[in-house]
Amino acid sequence: MTRRVSISFGVAVVLVLSACSAQAPSSSPSPGLTTEVLAAWTQLGPDGSRSVRLVTSLVECPTADLDYGQSPSPSPPSAATLEAVDEIRTEVRVGSSAPAFPYTVCEAALPDGVVGIGVGGVRLRVSPDEIESVAVVGDTGCSSVDARAGDCAKPMKWPFPRIATSAADAAPDLVVHTGNMVFRVDLCTDGPCPSQVQPPTQPIGWADVNDDFFAPAAPLLRAASWVFVRGDHAKCTANGKAWDRYFAPGPFQETCRDTTAPFRVPMGSEQLIVFDSSAASNDAPDGITAIYRDQFGVVGQLAAGRSTWFLTHKPMWAPVAVEVDGNRTVVDVDQSLQKASGDNLPVSVEFALGGNVSLFEVFQYAGARVPQVVIANSGAPLGLPFVESPVGIQVAGAEVTAAITRRAFGYGLFERSNVGWELSFADVWGARLFTCEVGGKAIECPFGRTP
Repeated sequence: MTRRVSISFGVAVVLVLSACSAQAPSSSPSPGLTTEVLAAWTQLGPDGSRSVRLVTSLVECPTADLDYGQSPSPSPPSAATLEAVDEIRTEVRVGSSAPAFPYTVCEAALPDGVVGIGVGGVRLRVSPDEIESVAVVGDTGCSSVDARAGDCAKPMKWPFPRIATSAADAAPDLVVHTGNMVFRVDLCTDGPCPSQVQPPTQPIGWADVNDDFFAPAAPLLRAASWVFVRGDHAKCTANGKAWDRYFAPGPFQETCRDTTAPFRVPMGSEQLIVFDSSAASNDAPDGITAIYRDQFGVVGQLAAGRSTWFLTHKPMWAPVAVEVDGNRTVVDVDQSLQKASGDNLPVSVEFALGGNVSLFEVFQYAGARVPQVVIANSGAPLGLPFVESPVGIQVAGAEVTAAITRRAFGYGLFERSNVGWELSFADVWGARLFTCEVGGKAIECPFGRTP
């Protein structure tokens, strides 16, 4: 028997709906979904809230079936196999904004104990309270240059669709995105467009987000709940509107803000702290740095007493190779975060996890500084490699004592072990090329490999 439930807490279900049933969808639904539901995923938010979010062409916010059974397989045969105990009616999150966003967003919150959602002909898995494995992808969007050259359809140029399938096959309990689902929006915001590229002829909207993220990510979206970290391509002058509509935690905000409050996501005996660094840079205004300084104070409160992974798109301590006058050199980023934090994180933080530099990296430091992990190699053009090993260089006053960087497409997979966690670097096909042991504020990898 089913009953209708009014939801105002717990898991939020978010749906994107057309303002008119006669309006054609701006792009095709994600694989496996009906024509009415164009995308569907579940999402974790502040203090354990979870959301299932949908993009649909229906007029009214639809209902969804809730499964309270045992945690379902990431790839069940169909929504028809659900052991549905309840159904929920979702409500409007934000209305349509044509022509870029011709669909209405709806949402609801789910009670505790839900392990699966049936909607649109598919079943979405809701992450369990005790997380045993975490897949991490980052910088997944196809670049504007590649999009205009037609290269987004070429797996060697843009492998994110293959990576999403491989990561789904690993059956993670949780997926983390370290930022930048869509790249093409801010190609020309920081100066003149490159001569070979024309600026967008219309605002970046639903069709671009679907093409760059929702459609290729469909298998992984069904496999587990997601945590999204806001990237620099989601700042207000870039893709901020799409970020607020689809990915931002909490209620929809009418006015885009470049700084939003950090929040915690419980993960059993551990937790994630998610920090919005989309506006961070080496030359960030003093006002931004001051806001970050206050927010690091909040991080200290959130982190107290619980083992913590610190997530931020702009890495805290990741040296980067850049070209200057034809010569490759190493620079230190991101200094605004370093200044704001005093180069210190709370004692309960085990490591920092970031994105942005389009590589897979692990850095160990001398002294009390925690390791820095970077996973940002899941689709966007890869960053420059180091000419020489970064071991021995100084980053914000601490020496790099060990480092491994991988300039190859893939994703990261954390799996719980007897000593803490194992972090594997997986290639686009899911093959694990090397594994690191994570625990006790240290990460032991096959260091010295810097291809």
